Amino acid sequence: MTMVSAELASGALENTGRESEDVQEIRRDKIPVRNWWHMLLYAWDLVDFSDRFKTETEDAPDLRALLTSILVFLVKHQIRRGLRGDYVERSDELRGVRGRIDFGRTLRGMSMYRSRLHCEYEEFTLNVPRNQIIRSTLNDSLNRGFTEIEEDRPKYGRLVSDVEALLRMLYEIDRVRVTSRLIASELRLLGRNEREYKLMLKICEMLQDPSMPQSDSVSDLEIVDWLRKQEHEIFERFVANFYKLRLFGWDVSAQHRLRWNSDVDAGEDQVRLPTMQPDIVLTHRDTGKIVVIDTKWYRRVALEHYGNLTVHSSNLYQMYAYLASQDYRGESHQVATGILLYGQTREGERRLRTRIDEHPFWVETLDLMKGWEEIEGSLLELIEGAVG
Repeated sequence: MTMVSAELASGALENTGRESEDVQEIRRDKIPVRNWWHMLLYAWDLVDFSDRFKTETEDAPDLRALLTSILVFLVKHQIRRGLRGDYVERSDELRGVRGRIDFGRTLRGMSMYRSRLHCEYEEFTLNVPRNQIIRSTLNDSLNRGFTEIEEDRPKYGRLVSDVEALLRMLYEIDRVRVTSRLIASELRLLGRNEREYKLMLKICEMLQDPSMPQSDSVSDLEIVDWLRKQEHEIFERFVANFYKLRLFGWDVSAQHRLRWNSDVDAGEDQVRLPTMQPDIVLTHRDTGKIVVIDTKWYRRVALEHYGNLTVHSSNLYQMYAYLASQDYRGESHQVATGILLYGQTREGERRLRTRIDEHPFWVETLDLMKGWEEIEGSLLELIEGAVG
């Protein structure tokens, strides 16, 4: 087995003395907003919207402003087409018949003596949870404010005006407490032809994330923590869905659980083998070629150590476990390629290619500061190289 040694700097906060340095680096190396937008669309499985909102992606000063401006655009567009509502059950005392008469309540309440009937009926309304989520998210965004830095306020002036105008149009829709459970339940109810609503609710979900920094006045540590938690998940889902949509002739599995070559059946009180679950497994339909990808996210990727290209040892061992543990399944698995794919912004694209036992092993970095077309091209070239 060929060993590739050394350490990969993760950029994690080691002590409070480094906090300001990390934050300065994050602010300096900000990924272009338009690239974030494309990654989010892939992560949300809504890439068919990628050619829209070009003006918004170019003009937005930050990601939260971008998401809010696109939400405003989508809601305006939906209002012109007609907001989606639903029928809700009503029970009321009326002068005429509507729906089904509840004779019991009519007689008990002596409604007939007042020339009224108690009726149960369905009524169409726009005041339904999906619209309440959107209205409440817009209202919450406005209340939080987009910045507390005086010189930055003009950049958000038009957006604030747009949100205020839209809220006046939605005055009949109630405000509610928006939770992740409420959004998830509404997303499950959406049909195939309601993709704009799906996009609006996914934007609301991100804007309502309680850990998302809400203004430039939050602490540096909050910014760093939120970025680190969110960026890796978005990057991982983006890469998986990108390959599902753009890679032809391959089967793509995300978060596929691998089996150990073991006959031990652990009972409830016994120690169990750890779960092996790589981010992405690609299988070529014609050749059976297998590529296992694990995505990594580091704000600073220190791939150079005393002039040598190196990789973090824990990442190496993890990938080797994925590959070697599947050798028993046949020839395709015995020569499967392992790729550690690092999303980063500072050093341009770097690579390391070696072989561990019979497994080609690659370390690749994807520069997310590049133009979007170049990013897509790099991802496709990565797999083309693995096949060749």
